[in-house]
Amino acid sequence: MPRGRSTAIAVTVLVVLSVGGAVARASTGAPPSNSAVVAPAGVVGHAGRWMVDADGKVVMIHGVNMATKWGPAYPAAQNFDEDDAALLAASGMNAVRLTVERYRVEPQAGVFDEAYVDHFADTVRLLADHGIMSLIDFHQDSWGPTFFDNGFPDWMTMTDGLPNLYQVGFPAQYFLNPALNRAFDHFWSNDVGPSGRRLQDDDAGILSHVASRLSSLDGVLGYEIMNEPWPGSQWPTCVVPAVGCPVFDQGAYSAYYANVIPKVRAADPNHLVWYEPLTMFNDGVPTNMTPPDDPNLGFAFHDYPLVCAGFDAGASAFGMPKPPPSTCNPFDSVVMDNAEAHSAATGSALLQTEFGATMDTPRIEQQLDVYDQHMMPWMFWSYSRYVDSYGANEVLDPADAAHVNAPMLKTLSRPYPQLVAGTPRGWNFDAASSTFALTYSTARADGGGAFGSDAETVVAVPNIAYPDGYDATVTGGQVVSSADAPVLRVRADDGADRVEVTVVPSGGHAVTPTNSACPQTATSAGGVGVDAAPYRVTGCQAGTGVVDGTVSASVDPTTGQGYVIQDGRPTNPNLLAGYIGVDTQHQLTLVGCAGGDYQPGAPDEWNQSPDSPDTNNAMASIGMGTFTAPSGPIGPTSPCSPPIVPTPSPGTQCGSPQDPAPAAIVPGNGSPLNVYTSGSPDGSTGVSGEFGGNDGASGYLQVTSSGDGTGNVTTGGTSKGGGGLVGVGNDGNETQDRWTPDGLPFAVCQH
Repeated sequence: MPRGRSTAIAVTVLVVLSVGGAVARASTGAPPSNSAVVAPAGVVGHAGRWMVDADGKVVMIHGVNMATKWGPAYPAAQNFDEDDAALLAASGMNAVRLTVERYRVEPQAGVFDEAYVDHFADTVRLLADHGIMSLIDFHQDSWGPTFFDNGFPDWMTMTDGLPNLYQVGFPAQYFLNPALNRAFDHFWSNDVGPSGRRLQDDDAGILSHVASRLSSLDGVLGYEIMNEPWPGSQWPTCVVPAVGCPVFDQGAYSAYYANVIPKVRAADPNHLVWYEPLTMFNDGVPTNMTPPDDPNLGFAFHDYPLVCAGFDAGASAFGMPKPPPSTCNPFDSVVMDNAEAHSAATGSALLQTEFGATMDTPRIEQQLDVYDQHMMPWMFWSYSRYVDSYGANEVLDPADAAHVNAPMLKTLSRPYPQLVAGTPRGWNFDAASSTFALTYSTARADGGGAFGSDAETVVAVPNIAYPDGYDATVTGGQVVSSADAPVLRVRADDGADRVEVTVVPSGGHAVTPTNSACPQTATSAGGVGVDAAPYRVTGCQAGTGVVDGTVSASVDPTTGQGYVIQDGRPTNPNLLAGYIGVDTQHQLTLVGCAGGDYQPGAPDEWNQSPDSPDTNNAMASIGMGTFTAPSGPIGPTSPCSPPIVPTPSPGTQCGSPQDPAPAAIVPGNGSPLNVYTSGSPDGSTGVSGEFGGNDGASGYLQVTSSGDGTGNVTTGGTSKGGGGLVGVGNDGNETQDRWTPDGLPFAVCQH
């Protein structure tokens, strides 16, 4: 199938490519000097959800897929070679998922293509020379070549003569092709196949043959048993949100893994074996399967929320603007939550082995933010086409500046904790400011004590992420690597149980995190985490935030300044607009933005019209003697308000009118906050506040309760950038405007 070619090349990647792409493989196997990858010690195992190396360090994966589904179906035949491995290492990618095809391993029953397996062994060695691990993925899409796709060989395919509607293509075949579903039905029933053996035994023979050939190689991350398994004709019972299909999962599906995994384990006693849920898991449907009793298992899953594709398609069909990338964040989070729940129930390691299949870098960046919040290892689909373009005959072009999609590479090449001498507590990366923050404890992930001060934590800091260098600060430890090294090495101080690392561009300074100050699992340094999904409340000291929480609290250890922040970034689906921040310096800060970031020093025109997207602030401070809003530590770093609604027609009423004749104003000294008592003859009472700031917003806030016995309550307010008035009433008639139908108890309109 055709592959697109990207011509967008960023200047910052030229440095990486001119060095990384030109380096020949050293005879010693040493990686190039710009490599941001350090190989783990020994064979990778796991401690619960965490992958760990032979030294007990937590291994985090940022990697890519190298798809080779058709034709020769191995990486070297696609021109995946030294230049690709060097580019990936320079970009901090420490793992590649290699798609191995069953129909090529055993093209005829009982006849194995040894040369085909040899090609993969060569690629595993090539990647290991660069410190990059290889995940051996036994791929399938739409069962196999019988249905003009990849996976199982024809000699394992049983359709009982049902119509083969392969013309509908992938993925529609899953729903519409009777022959394809019958092939899966026979497989899950483990019927006797054309070879005279049971189908799952044939499958186990293919997998075990490859595992036995690769088991002795360095750099093997393990074996992924089957890509995106499909349940066959039982699929309608398996698409139930929040339920899945427990009968199939706990029956035939779990039985398959119980049959196959022990045979793969016999062929390779050491490496991780990764099992997948049904493909519906990609869309947020949980799994109910039970893995076999094996101490070295991992749960591999994918994240392709179907509803997000529907948003995009719907917007395109109706000529509407494309939804913001954050639209999909709640659905990405559901997939992550389901994976974490399965790991907690089974003890399996976690690895998200597919997401992406797009060149939409804002969308990818939003997904990566979600994965960081969940401390989730990931592998992007795919290196071919989406990072390195295809040339003639659909083989990879050279991995140089003329052919690499530089914006895509830069988006994927974010810093992350690659090897942790302890247990991660959280990390995040603010792409706008290039600020990276990591917190980890020195306690071993397996519960066996703590690491000493001689153990090094390795943070990948690719040159492409910091082309002009970086500054790193550490609390509870010290940097032991050279300046601007693409691998940042940190050692904990003697006796330290918690280490915090911050990386910013050279000459810059860290941005105070605007999300929670610690993950919900924080247990040390006074930190506490409470997770009451979908809301999270956290509190801890110092400055590295990872959980995109509803409320967070922190104390700046250098100034003693305290902050409480309600986070309304797009990455938090529970809030639509703005931040509410409380700090010890300014007492109360209200922040919102529409189409632009908070900009300290931006003018305040004292009207209800928003600034341009570049300067819109919608910020107000209450409790100060002047009308100057703080330009200090609290402020969003991304757009957060809902879109501005067109101005209502003249005469439209929204909320209660401002009290025309207040009986009293306290304190009455020009403060941004004044408390009014009403002088209205109908007996209404109210509180109004006028507030504003030279850095931000102006307007009023009013709360009025009616004295006529109806019990109506109305809240009205204006802000320059936030956009208007809010009316709340229990009879649904508070606004009487064209924006909110009567009968709704909540009304919003923006002027």
